[in-house]
Parts: sequence; C-alpha cells; structure tokens
Amino acid sequence: MFKVIALIKSKPGLSRAEFVKHYETGHAPLARKCFPQIVQYRRNFIQLEGAFIYPGTTAPDFDSVTEIWYRDRAAYDEMLSTHFLAGVQDIIEADERKFLDQSMTRFFIVDQRGAKHADSELVPSYGRLAGEGMFKVIALLTRKPGMPQADFVDYYENQHSMLIWSLFPWIVEYRRNFIDMTGAILGSAASKPDFDVVTELWFQDRAGYERMISAHDGDAGRLVAADEENCFDRSKTRLFIVEESETI
Repeated sequence: MFKVIALIKSKPGLSRAEFVKHYETGHAPLARKCFPQIVQYRRNFIQLEGAFIYPGTTAPDFDSVTEIWYRDRAAYDEMLSTHFLAGVQDIIEADERKFLDQSMTRFFIVDQRGAKHADSELVPSYGRLAGEGMFKVIALLTRKPGMPQADFVDYYENQHSMLIWSLFPWIVEYRRNFIDMTGAILGSAASKPDFDVVTELWFQDRAGYERMISAHDGDAGRLVAADEENCFDRSKTRLFIVEESETI
C-alpha cells in the first residue's frame, strides 16, 4: 500500500472539541465520498497533556497527524488529479475553511515499517468509553546531524527498534513512518517538518504505557539513551499521546 501523512492544524479560535467534531462528522465522510481512491483513513488527535518535549524544542504546531492509505502510487496520483478538479476542490476547500488552518497543512509521503498486527486488531480509542480501545502515542524523531537517511533507516530498523522491543514488553505495536519530502505539499505558512520519522506505539491500555515510562527511568532508559546517540538528534525529540480514530 502507498501511504501519506498530513499534519493538520485547527482553525484559530476553534476549540479542540469543535475541531475534532467537524473533522469526524463532517470532513472525514466528505473526503471519503470525494476520493474513492482512499483505502484507509486515520486521524490521530494530539493531547499535549503529559507530552515529553525536550527542553528548548517547540511543541507540535499541528493538532492531528492524519494517515491516509492508497492501493498504490497510481491511485494516489489519481486522487491528486481529482482533488484539483474545479468542482471537487471548491467543495473540499470550502469545508476545510470551517475547521482547519489551510496555510499550515503539510502533506508528504512516508515509508511505513514495522507492522506486526493487522489494523483491525488495533482498536481505535476515539468515540469509546474511557479505558476502551488501544492507548497510543506518537514520537517525532530526528536523525543525527550528518547521518545519511539510508544509514538512519538501517540503524533504526535493524538495531534500535530491536532494542526497544526487547526492553518494553508492554508495547503491542511499534511502527516507523520515514518521511519522503519528494512531491510534498506545504501550506503557505507551513515549514518543512523538522523530524525524519513519525513513530507510532500502541499499548493495551494506559497502564501499559505508564509501565514503559517507569521502566524507562531505570537501566532500560539508560540503554535506550546510549543507543539513541548513535542515530538520533535527541534534543529534538517529542512524544505525545493521541486519540486515534479510524475510517476503513
């Protein structure tokens, strides 16, 4: 499958609840109707409470990490062509103006690695009672200065991710989305992402996540930090909880 990620910022003055409601009940169904090329469509609504943001690093300047899958590159290109047809573009952009800041949208291709479970096994949290659905976090990670992208991907996939799996058994799923800015679409006020990979981690519940955090404060954390020096710019690390909603 061919995957892209969109970074979406809420319209100024709109509450988080209003933003989420319109995205879920208005825009997501509209996008699925206008673009039948979409195979899967997921929104990850950011919760900054309890986020880890390295001192001196800015918080995310977006409110949703939106993931969209297509059958292949041809289907994605077909969607883009459809999007820019006068009638479709007018409808989509008119709706976007109701809930998001179009000038801040970023849209780029990613190479997803590491999936071990079918998405149907990872129950989204949005719209469920507290404690139901998977507990999910996202980390924005930047490669070590001077490290070639290919070397970064190789080390993360074959060294660092293996270490994470060995130390934290509470992780249910652990995926890495490596950014490819070729053909990226950036809003007029949007800057290029200052990270190289969007990492997703699922836990059975919040208790599992908190057990990982607790373990990270001990010897496991020291092992992770030492290994991160080999591939990451740790001063740019950001990790935050998300509320995930899925349209299949």
